[in-house]
Amino acid sequence: MNKLILRGVALAVIVMFLGLGCNEDADGNVDTFIGRFRYRSTITTFVDSRDGKSYKGVKIDGQVWMTENLNCEAAGGVCYDNDPANCTKYGRLYNWNDAKEACPSGWHLPSDDEWTTLINHAGGYETAGRKLKATSGWYSDRFGKDYDKGGTDDFCFAALPGGSSIFGDIGIEGRWWSATERAYTALHLHMNYGMANVGRYEADNRSTLTLFSVRCVQDE
Repeated sequence: MNKLILRGVALAVIVMFLGLGCNEDADGNVDTFIGRFRYRSTITTFVDSRDGKSYKGVKIDGQVWMTENLNCEAAGGVCYDNDPANCTKYGRLYNWNDAKEACPSGWHLPSDDEWTTLINHAGGYETAGRKLKATSGWYSDRFGKDYDKGGTDDFCFAALPGGSSIFGDIGIEGRWWSATERAYTALHLHMNYGMANVGRYEADNRSTLTLFSVRCVQDE
């Protein structure tokens, strides 16, 4: 067989098993591969009636997720470092009580089970971060350079590192609330710029100073 043909076959196999990234066509359709199986999703757009901001949503394993972090001032929250430009790029940071009510009508803060469904579809907690993270916008400038450690964004989820209430980790890590509550904590998800995994942790849900990002999932 011609070497050029062999290289083409090898490339096709690599694409099939690593995914295509977020490639939206003119009709808003997105094709992704998991192993040998192709999944087609349609990117939809909706408007938050509270402030007129528009968001995109994508269907992943039966759930429709926002493709960006929520940025609704009417729902509370703050901009990282009190800089509006950070809200524009990364969305707002919310305490848990605000986060529970922050999503627009027809959407809600995802439960731990809903997060787990998404993460399992993307390969499980050990590797899903690589597939869910945006391809750019993840960096560390601690050493005077930008190191892009984004993901492959296989499902158009485009996770971005909005930081948290410590105001020292924007661009480096993202943390997202879940609606699942424990005794004095709520579960949240974590992704880091240099790691492929997704962390699952508890945080104090009573403090108004514990601030994380919010992703909304559409009501069934």
